[in-house]
Amino acid sequence: MDRFTTKSFVYQLLFWTVYLTLWYFIFQVDAENHPAMLRILMICFGLGQIAQVNTTNYWLIPSLFYKKKYLLFALLVVSMSASWAQIAYWGINSLPGDIDQYTAAYNDWIDIFAPVTVISLFINAMVIAMRVSMDRYKSDRLTEQLVREKMATELKFLKAQINPHFLFNSINTVFHLIDQDAEESKRVLAKFSDILRYHLYQSADEMVPLNTEIDHMRNYLEMEELRRGDILEVDLKVADDIGYVEIAPLILLSFIENAFKHVSTSLQDKNWINVAISNRDGWLVLVIENTVDQAPKKAKHESVGGIGIANIRKRLEVIYGEDYSMSIADNQKTFRVELKIKII
Repeated sequence: MDRFTTKSFVYQLLFWTVYLTLWYFIFQVDAENHPAMLRILMICFGLGQIAQVNTTNYWLIPSLFYKKKYLLFALLVVSMSASWAQIAYWGINSLPGDIDQYTAAYNDWIDIFAPVTVISLFINAMVIAMRVSMDRYKSDRLTEQLVREKMATELKFLKAQINPHFLFNSINTVFHLIDQDAEESKRVLAKFSDILRYHLYQSADEMVPLNTEIDHMRNYLEMEELRRGDILEVDLKVADDIGYVEIAPLILLSFIENAFKHVSTSLQDKNWINVAISNRDGWLVLVIENTVDQAPKKAKHESVGGIGIANIRKRLEVIYGEDYSMSIADNQKTFRVELKIKII
């Protein structure tokens, strides 16, 4: 049997008190035609309706209807309504003789049985509709909550995989500069502190301002440029018409990190990374292109921070669903990624 909570009891008590009081006063207005005994009898019928409603709500629906025993459920509901109609007929016809003049119109069995049965069935139908609707609403709410919790767990797991590798690279950058330029290493260490703070605190947020993510990217780009020196050219272009946009943290940076990891290291040819961020008809567009060594590096490019582009795709799918697209082009000389995220 379904749980009858204190909260539901209070709600029912209030509802039925108002319901019975309403009927009592309806008969009170026409007191001459409805003596006290008849009014009391009508209230007793109302109490019978309460019994029917609770039987349907707390026993028949969970025990039969939700277990797809629809035929037995329907038979019991109809039988209960018909039985109550028969009791109503017996009750009215057992009233004292001095009020027979008020019930003369209901002396025939069908005059009482039919309307009471219809009313009872109507009330049961309302109860079924309300109960099923409320349970479906609660089920949908629970499902949404479980989905959100699952998504949050997945995102925490994916972020935990990304952060250690990024932080490891940043520490290496600072370590590399210490012996070369102490003052410069202090400045870079300050930037690394900002990066670390971003990873520890803001990356836990569901969304961050795009400007914050871009500032974080600039710090990372500058650190990598200092570490690699003149061997690498980096160009970052951010369109002026983007406006205020919020995105999931570390999404864009993952692709930046991938470009630095797999950019060419040629001593004869130019090594470069170009990054462009723009707004195209309500889509945030990130385009990253970098040179690659002539040796096939497809397998390497399928790895972002050692965890795979599949990880980044998973994060994008969890966060944005169908509101994103990503294309990858590798012509053996350059590697290009275009990411689009819907922002309107």
